[in-house]
Amino acid sequence: MHNIVSYQNFGPYFSPAKGRYQAARLRDLIFHVRRCMEDDDDYIGVFDGDKCIGIWAREHDIQSDGEGGMEVAGKWYELHRPGGSYPGTWHAMLEIVK
Repeated sequence: MHNIVSYQNFGPYFSPAKGRYQAARLRDLIFHVRRCMEDDDDYIGVFDGDKCIGIWAREHDIQSDGEGGMEVAGKWYELHRPGGSYPGTWHAMLEIVK
């Protein structure tokens, strides 16, 4: 049984939201992770029991909007795994999705 935990920050005026889903099959796991990505969640953690096996983090580029402001140019998700090249980032993200 895998658990999927999502986290979305709504800024300084609203509380962040967390979602928790269970997946017994690969089909369910893909469904819930994709659903979280479509909802633009900031972090999506995948747990096997109590052990986190991966965290998807939402990333984006910004560009000038031509009027002195900035706008999102593209967005994607990057998969982080335990023991990766940035252990400090991993531990910070892990504290958020726990």
